Amino acid sequence: MRENIISIKGLKVGVASTSGYVYAVRNINLDVRKGEILGLVGESGCGKSMTAKSILRLHDEKRTEYQGKIIYENGKDILNMKEKELEQIRGSHIAMIFQDPMTTLNPLMKIGKQMMEMFRYHTSLSQEEAKAKCLKLLESVGVTPAEDRFENYPFQLSGGQLQRVSIAMELALDPELLIADEPTTALDVTMQAQILDLLRKLQKESGASILIITHNFGVVAEICDRVAVMYAGQIVETGESMDIFYHPRHPYTIDLIGSIPKAGLNGQKLTTIPGAPPQLNRPITGCPYAARCRYADEMCFTKAPDLQTLENGHTYLCSKADLTGEEAV
Repeated sequence: MRENIISIKGLKVGVASTSGYVYAVRNINLDVRKGEILGLVGESGCGKSMTAKSILRLHDEKRTEYQGKIIYENGKDILNMKEKELEQIRGSHIAMIFQDPMTTLNPLMKIGKQMMEMFRYHTSLSQEEAKAKCLKLLESVGVTPAEDRFENYPFQLSGGQLQRVSIAMELALDPELLIADEPTTALDVTMQAQILDLLRKLQKESGASILIITHNFGVVAEICDRVAVMYAGQIVETGESMDIFYHPRHPYTIDLIGSIPKAGLNGQKLTTIPGAPPQLNRPITGCPYAARCRYADEMCFTKAPDLQTLENGHTYLCSKADLTGEEAV
């Protein structure tokens, strides 16, 4: 088994609101292994992005409460690091691609100047050396001709090109871990496939780990080695991607995969998950999915679910150990 680059232990994240703390992440345990692509999948609002941003402590710390540990490969707990230590890790060791590049790139600065800032801040490269690196990065992610794009403003590039620029910027300092938060959401299907192919290619070339945040199981099946399924702030299932895709065990995973549109079903209604997730500013008794689960019994509403572990390392948080979910695919 590969070593872990990040090991999240008992992480709980609360954000202050007018109605008290909202705990969008509730006692999760998750490892990201060296050289793997791990997918963190679940519906909107389940805590995926909150978890990812916690790895770099990107939340407003005046309004955020952390509990637990996030152990980096050097054995240090990121949640206990001082700001100077964090600055040395952000970008150079752990980098993050955000969902919408239009909100992360400065619309008033040329692409090249924004890329140069990375090298100016983190390295001692001369301006000529930094520019040469930037042009090489743009070429490597398919933003061509690089010399022209270097002089463009963000509004002069398409959404797909901007996402490629964002990827190039985050790869500039050769990070060991790349976090991609919904990297294909705002793109059309063709461009989504191209971005996923690019991430896979770059991961193979660099050997870096990638954590992909997504609500799309198609992305997971396309690119991920392993997957963690998240619901109501908890990790409810983890395992090899194909094992979970074809043999889901947690009722939420079964229903999520079962709701994927399938070819050849023209005119038929889409399968949906009834109900709504629980409110995360309130305590949850029993299983968080019980109110929406077709397999739930009385015990599910009163007793916290047990963690089941299979021989192949597949884990799922459910008291019903006999579910296979093969009918979902």
